[in-house]
Amino acid sequence: MVTVATCPLQPLLWLLLSWLLLPGAPGQPAGVHVHGLPVDTTVDLWWQPGEQHGDVITKYLIEYNNNFNPAWVPYHPSEAQPYIEAQTTTIDNGEYPLWRHHVITNVLSPGTHYRFRVTAASGEFGFGEPSLPSDSIKLDDAAPIYAPEIVTGGGGSVGMLRIKWTPLAPEFHGGANLYYKVYWRLHRAPNDMWQYSKSPIYGGNLDRDGFVTFHHKVGMEFFYTEYDVKVQAINIIGAGPNTTVTSVMSAEDMTTPQQVLAVAINSTAAWISWELPNNTREGMRGKIMGFQINWWIWGEDRLFTRFVRHYGTTLGGTVIGLPDPNGDYWVDVQVFNSAGLSRPSGHAYLNTNYDAPHHYPEYVTITSHGEDSVRVSWRGVSWFEQIESPVTGYKVWYWPYTDDIRTAKIAEFGRFDFTGVIHGLQKDQIYKARVLAINDGGDGKKTPPTFFTLGGQVRFDPISTEILASAGFLKPSVLTTALCFAFVLLSRA
Repeated sequence: MVTVATCPLQPLLWLLLSWLLLPGAPGQPAGVHVHGLPVDTTVDLWWQPGEQHGDVITKYLIEYNNNFNPAWVPYHPSEAQPYIEAQTTTIDNGEYPLWRHHVITNVLSPGTHYRFRVTAASGEFGFGEPSLPSDSIKLDDAAPIYAPEIVTGGGGSVGMLRIKWTPLAPEFHGGANLYYKVYWRLHRAPNDMWQYSKSPIYGGNLDRDGFVTFHHKVGMEFFYTEYDVKVQAINIIGAGPNTTVTSVMSAEDMTTPQQVLAVAINSTAAWISWELPNNTREGMRGKIMGFQINWWIWGEDRLFTRFVRHYGTTLGGTVIGLPDPNGDYWVDVQVFNSAGLSRPSGHAYLNTNYDAPHHYPEYVTITSHGEDSVRVSWRGVSWFEQIESPVTGYKVWYWPYTDDIRTAKIAEFGRFDFTGVIHGLQKDQIYKARVLAINDGGDGKKTPPTFFTLGGQVRFDPISTEILASAGFLKPSVLTTALCFAFVLLSRA
């Protein structure tokens, strides 16, 4: 027998060989570094391509991060060109055939440390693994090359101009000791000289929305006036570019509602209306956000006021939940906007209606009336003088028993109507009905539910969903007694 010796590393060698020869995405580029010294914010990045793995490298992706932000950011040569075409990366002089390069410009900021990495892609297999990061390089300090992105403002106390902007991220400071300078002038006077902040404004104290805020007192006469504003970042080296000019309104003043009128809706609610001055800057004195209706009980101090707010420029609103029927109240109205609450209007007297009916109608009966209608009858309710308002009518709420009461339809009848017809009912449908009395105090208590169909009133078990036999108008207890008595007589015969 011939013994054949085998190498224990043979499977591993075959695996390595198959991995080297198997087509796939390109390998990692190597030797990524900045060639030479940066010029301002421009760097020349060099690298060597990795293994092609059976396909031709067609493009590269360059990414960078910095000492303030470790996240890798893709570099796009232009908006229409997110990647670098491979044929543009060769070095023209022919001295370095194994190296590739690309000049990065217009994205880096002075005074910041950067690292770079490169990823290659082929046409068939796409991108491979990114290279190892390059060594960190620091660009020379210089004046900021970016301006704050968002400038806004408005609001605040009357007579103030408030200007807000987003601070520059640390990697865009360009150098040490960054601060801001703010410029403003009246929008209606574009030829006037710009006014500006005399002291440095640092970006350390931000409001809850992440803005740096600057306030300047323009005077009470310049309430809700349009200004042109711009902001500039400055560091120890010099000043950066200004933002584009933005329009900002100074703080609003507040108008006061006039001719307030209070009218009772029922025993616990009222409608409050008011008027405003003419719709001009001097009349409105700003942009109205809404109105606050204040109310308090007659005889109490206004310190115990309650209020409800209505947003928008409506000239009326409801107050719901007044505690006492036939109660006496005082009401006034205030405007609110970004500057706060206005002075209260004059007081208006409010007297709510007497209470809604305390009792519900009785002896509700429902009988067939037509192909799509039934007749509902009930005994009316009396009212208690000095407690309830006189009854002004009745309502019948009705709805399919499987639905929620909030879907109910409502039929209304007059004060002396103790019967009425409901139309528009469906065949083979069981309904619920509840009857109530109404007056100036509102809706009274509702009767217990009565079940009915187009055939009239029925006895219905909602748990078993069965219509119970009524045995005509004979009471069940009498019928049961008669049947038992007959059974006893027959059993003795």
